[in-house]
Amino acid sequence: MATPPEDISNLVSRTANLHCFDEVSDLVPDVDTSAAVASLSLVGKLISSRIVNKHAVKGILAKAWNISDGFSFTVLESNTFLFGFSKELVRDRMLSSGPWSVMGAHLVLKVWNPNLILEEIDFSHSGFWVQIHGLPPALKSRVNVTKIGAKFDRFLQFDESGGDSLVWNRFIRIKVDLNVSEPLKPGFLLKRSPHPDVWVQFKYERLSNFCYQCGRISHCARACPYDLPAVDPDLSPPYSIGKAFGPWLRAESCVPASVFRMVPGKPFNHSEIELVKDDEIIIH
Repeated sequence: MATPPEDISNLVSRTANLHCFDEVSDLVPDVDTSAAVASLSLVGKLISSRIVNKHAVKGILAKAWNISDGFSFTVLESNTFLFGFSKELVRDRMLSSGPWSVMGAHLVLKVWNPNLILEEIDFSHSGFWVQIHGLPPALKSRVNVTKIGAKFDRFLQFDESGGDSLVWNRFIRIKVDLNVSEPLKPGFLLKRSPHPDVWVQFKYERLSNFCYQCGRISHCARACPYDLPAVDPDLSPPYSIGKAFGPWLRAESCVPASVFRMVPGKPFNHSEIELVKDDEIIIH
């Protein structure tokens, strides 16, 4: 026998406030715990398609960090760890001295906001020092480097160690924030009429393993899930690319001369970057 609609409505109204759990509100944060988590800890996540042995993680980082007082180490979940330090200065040094990697896997380090749970921490971005190679001296200015830095997710800072002038540096160093799930940026093509166009190469310091097929740091080429050609999507004729991604993206490697080459007789159709000298646009 079907239940009358009015009986169903009564049943719903009577059970609407029933719960299988108790609600707890007005919990008071512990000031000391919050301060310790905020100033003396880091949460780290290894960007890898495989689970890295926790003992290897602790041993490798203990050797790399070389902290006299040591550090505490807690496994939160697979490839995710909590590091505790005795001094905020030491914590900050570990954070700023990165990037770090363990057994080829990039380690994203984040300060833990004590009001958030682990699942709310954003591990999608990480800081990298990037070297800019191949800029002509006339274009080595802060204005131009800021324009180049805007190609990344977030431009953080210049390397100030070379003094105020950038022109005497063999290359320019900038720190940027990168989305670790996106391909690395190999560089860009600099138009400089009437002179021949030239490739400006990005090199990443302390770069972990990455895929030479798609340019992502989460896996190697043999495990690449992306059906993409190994080319830089920002380049088009008359430039031909053997591979956009390779060991030359590491700061300690050299760019092979055969990687980027002109294809004779092809029209040029490439997105342009405007670089300026003495307040005058000289590259179109």
